Amino acid sequence: MWKHLLQACACAVLLAAPSLAAPTAEETRKEFEQIAAELKFLDLSCVLWDRSLGAEYVGQQAAQEHDKALAEVMHGDFAWDILQSLLRDEDPKVRTLALVALFGREDPSDLQAIATLANDAELSFPGLKPISLPGGFPAPELSELLSDQTVGHFATEMLGLYGVRHAYGGVTQEEWLAYWEHRANRSHCLSWFHVQYERAHRGSHPIRGDAFERIKKVRERIDALERDERAWTLFLLYDREGSGALVTEDELLQLARELGRDKLERMLTYDLQSDDPDKKIIGWRHHWMMTFVLGHADQLLEPDDCDWLLERQAYEYNYRERNDSNPLLSPWWSIAAAQLQPDRARDILYSAIGHFQGRFDCDERRDVYVALWNLVGESEKFFIQEWFYNREPDVGCSSLGKQAEFIRDIAMDRSNAPLIAFLLDHRLGWKGLDWSAVESAARIVNKWAGEPIITEDELREAWHPLGYRSFAAYDSTPDHREETEALARLVDKWSRRLVQATPQWCPDYKR
Repeated sequence: MWKHLLQACACAVLLAAPSLAAPTAEETRKEFEQIAAELKFLDLSCVLWDRSLGAEYVGQQAAQEHDKALAEVMHGDFAWDILQSLLRDEDPKVRTLALVALFGREDPSDLQAIATLANDAELSFPGLKPISLPGGFPAPELSELLSDQTVGHFATEMLGLYGVRHAYGGVTQEEWLAYWEHRANRSHCLSWFHVQYERAHRGSHPIRGDAFERIKKVRERIDALERDERAWTLFLLYDREGSGALVTEDELLQLARELGRDKLERMLTYDLQSDDPDKKIIGWRHHWMMTFVLGHADQLLEPDDCDWLLERQAYEYNYRERNDSNPLLSPWWSIAAAQLQPDRARDILYSAIGHFQGRFDCDERRDVYVALWNLVGESEKFFIQEWFYNREPDVGCSSLGKQAEFIRDIAMDRSNAPLIAFLLDHRLGWKGLDWSAVESAARIVNKWAGEPIITEDELREAWHPLGYRSFAAYDSTPDHREETEALARLVDKWSRRLVQATPQWCPDYKR
C-alpha cells in the first residue's frame, strides 16, 4: 500500500517544475551520500525542533559538524520530485536525509510521503542517548552516547509531531488513514499551525533571538484565515510561556468580544462550529480556552448566564453518568457565575469550596479563596485566614505551595496589600508561615516598599536538605529536625521584619 501511495504522491507533482537554481538529481544524491558517509550521528530532537545541538557532551567540533550538515539538508533548495526518488534509495541514511529535507519544508502534503517510511526497520544514523551529567564531571566518550535509530523511527516521530496517533513501533496503515482521511484536502489544520509555531521557537523557552521573527511569519499565515477560524486557532495555540510572541491575552480578550456571547457559550459546550478535525479533539488546550472565557465572564457574558453556568458545572461534575473521561472539573464555573451576580457570590463560592475537598484539589481551593476575597471582600478575611494557616498536605499544589501561590495571586492587585499584611501579622497569633510564603511575600513587599526589607542575598542563604518544600512536609520526615528548626527560626525572623515594615508598604493597614 505504501508503495502505491508513494507513486501516487510522485505523480501528483510531476507538473511542478523545480527551481532552475535547485541542485540536479545527481548533485543532490552526491551531497546526501557524502553527508551520509561523514555524519557520525543525527539528533532527532534537533530535526524535529529545527534547533542546534549543544556542545556540552559531544564537543564543539562534533556539534558544529552535526549542525552544519543538518542545516544544509533541512533548509536546502531541493526539488520535490528528487527528494521523492531519494526516499527509495538503497542507503537508509540517504532515505533519512530525504525525510529530513521533506520535513523541513513544513508542508503537510509531504506527510503522505513521510508516512511511506514509517515502518522502515533499517538502521540509520545513530542518535544521542538522553543524559544528565552533574557539574564538574567529564563528558563520556561520544561512542558511549550513541544509540541505534531506524529510518522508521525518524518518520514516525515526524508524523507524531503533526498529531498522527500511533502505538509503539511505528505508524500502521490504519493509523495513518485514520489521520489523513479527515485532512487530505484541507488547506489548514490546528495541528499544522502548532508544528509551525513550535518549530519557529525551536520548542524551547524563553523565546529569544530570531524566533520572534519566525513566529511573526506563522502569525501572518494564521491571520489570513476566516475570522472565526483565526480566533479559535489563536486561542488554541496560546502559549503562556511564550511572552505573547504569537498572541497576547489582551488580543485574546478582544477576539472573544468579537466572537460574541452566543459563540462563546457554544464553545463552553464544546461546539466550535468548525470543520477542522483538530478543533474537535477536546484536550487541555480547549479546557484552557474555556477557563479563559470563564475567568473574564464579567466582560464577555451577561448576568442572566449565571444559572446557566452553574448548570454547565453540574453537567461536567456528572461525567461518570455519561462515561466522559475528560470533563472540565474546574472552580471557574462557579467563579464566573459569582462574577456575573456578585450579590450571590458568597453562597456560590462557599458551595464551590465543597466541590474541591480532595487530596489533589489544593490549587482549585486556592482559586476559590482568591475569588472570595476579590468578589466578597473584607467580611471573609478570617475565613480565608483559617484556610491559609490550615496545615494540609500540598498534594496537587503548584510547586511553591498554597500559601505562596495565594500571596502571589492576591498581590497581582496592589489594593490587596492589606490582606497580605493581615495574613503576615504574627501579632494576631497566626503561626505556620511556610518558607516559600515568606520568601514570596518578601519579594513583593520589597517592590512595594521601594527598598529591600529582606535582601536577595539573605533570601538565597536559606537552605534545607529536603529542598524547597512546606514545613508540613518537613514535619513528616523528622530525620532533619535540626535543619528544619533552624530554617523555621530564620523564616520567623523574616516575617517579623516584614510586619515591622508594614507602614512602608501598606500604610492603610490597621489591626
